[in-house]
Amino acid sequence: MSDRIRELIETLGEKSKEHIKITTVAATVKSVNWVDKTMDAVGVSSELDYFDVLLGLGSMQIKPKVGTLCLLGIIENKEAETFLIDAEEIEAYELTATNITFNGGNNAGLVKVNSLKTELARLNTNLGILKAATQVVSVALDTLLALPAPGTAFTTATNAMTAQDLTTLENTKIKH
Repeated sequence: MSDRIRELIETLGEKSKEHIKITTVAATVKSVNWVDKTMDAVGVSSELDYFDVLLGLGSMQIKPKVGTLCLLGIIENKEAETFLIDAEEIEAYELTATNITFNGGNNAGLVKVNSLKTELARLNTNLGILKAATQVVSVALDTLLALPAPGTAFTTATNAMTAQDLTTLENTKIKH
């Protein structure tokens, strides 16, 4: 558990004893610093500025779209301890987890695209070797058997094999 989450849990525990609630504020995202995982926002009704709002408290960071409506949480009514709860439009999520399941896991695991491309490139190389070998075998068959081009059917069949297209394998919207 991250230190921020422990702090939040401890603070919430202490404040629940004091009956102090977490305040929520509707705001509009003014800017996002994705590197530092913070943002600036302005309150919808109060027009107060909120600076260095945390984009997450632990394993999930949310990158809201600038200009979108969002909901902020303020711990102990201290505006310096403000965090993003959610936003209407999200540009990215950054999750840290051992296992993540999308859509019930019906499509199995995500493919490691670089490994797949390496293996398919090896397959394409082997296909090239096979085609070259069939040319040699075809000429040998024609020469040895002295028949009207017996190797032609063999060559035609292997030449019909096509290399794999590796350009459309990667879905760039989900990375791991």
